[in-house]
Amino acid sequence: MALTNVEKQRAFRERNRERVRAYDRARYASSQRRWHSHIRRVYGLDPATYETIRAQQGGKCAICRMPDERRLHVDHDHATGAVRGLLCAVCNRLLGQARDSVLTLERAADYLRRSMPSKRARSSKP
Repeated sequence: MALTNVEKQRAFRERNRERVRAYDRARYASSQRRWHSHIRRVYGLDPATYETIRAQQGGKCAICRMPDERRLHVDHDHATGAVRGLLCAVCNRLLGQARDSVLTLERAADYLRRSMPSKRARSSKP
């Protein structure tokens, strides 16, 4: 019976464990260098400044305050380019979908408040 691609890959990784680890380390380092270059070029941030902002936010998203083990996204004002803070992927998309419009976000919050049943309404029995 022929091996599937997944089985072949698994067998290769087991036979070449050190080679694969070295490749993974080099790939990660390259990824880090590319990311550092990206935030420097696009946002004018060096990695130390990014880490300072992250520490000031306690390693949490500036909006939802959820800790994020992965890299937080750099949020910036599209008109001025000024960095506002670091956001998780969900909150970053939220602002993007709202086109950074405070009015749109306020209307969304009002909509949610209106559509949520009050505690009294939920606990009352007929």
